[in-house]
Amino acid sequence: AKPDGGLDIATADSKVEFTGSKVTGKHDGKFEKFSGWAYIDGDKLDTARLYLEIEVASVKTDSSMLDEHLKKDDFFDVPKHPTATFQLTELKKGGAEGATHTVTGNLKIRGVEKSVTFPAKITIGKDSIKTTADFKINRKDWGINYAGKANDLIRDDVGIRLDIHAKKG
Repeated sequence: AKPDGGLDIATADSKVEFTGSKVTGKHDGKFEKFSGWAYIDGDKLDTARLYLEIEVASVKTDSSMLDEHLKKDDFFDVPKHPTATFQLTELKKGGAEGATHTVTGNLKIRGVEKSVTFPAKITIGKDSIKTTADFKINRKDWGINYAGKANDLIRDDVGIRLDIHAKKG
């Protein structure tokens, strides 16, 4: 549940994007519908909370055929798992080059929940929190095992790009 003082994610100002690649190229995509909230008490990192819920059926890529395939059981299995979630478990100062913080949280896709850690640039204001991150996950960790075509295999690593703005009102 969102704590008192929690800031809603401003979805119009935020993005949840990904890049999947294969031998012959890549596909950029995004999720058009997501919601959530962020909270931190001043600069006390141990109070930081974040919850993000993604409507997986809102996936959009450069190919409508791919959009439909991603919704099937080869990939996200939308009928059985309509949402994916991320819940922050730890926020630390510092990180990889260009990052202000290191984020750790539980990412749940296809009903499988795994801990992920990634660098992020986080700006904390009085009435807003802005987070940007660019990192990779291995899709097979969440049971997305579709290999692709024999002459066009899909790579296991998927790039994730987050641009999340949470603000008052």
